[in-house]
Amino acid sequence: MFANLVLTKTGLDYSRYLYSRSITDDAEREAYNNRVIGNKEYRHLAYKSFVNLMASQHRGKSVRYLLPACVVNTIRQEFPNPGGVPYSGFVCLDSQEALTLD
Repeated sequence: MFANLVLTKTGLDYSRYLYSRSITDDAEREAYNNRVIGNKEYRHLAYKSFVNLMASQHRGKSVRYLLPACVVNTIRQEFPNPGGVPYSGFVCLDSQEALTLD
């Protein structure tokens, strides 16, 4: 399930479609759906998809999850940055809560 939903562009395109259904403005939804995305966007969709698979409930945008290193590394291998470009890593703002998925 992890490989099919989180590590394939087909699975992530489906997740992207589901997210787009929550966009209420028609023009904004169409722009979101028509935008060509690259590895960075696929990587972020993969992180979000993994959290959705593992989290018992959605806690909103103000809550961030610390992902296991094996998950982060696997997603980065599948959707790498261009050579030499560093990854931003986990960033948690003071106003956000960070949770683990245990």
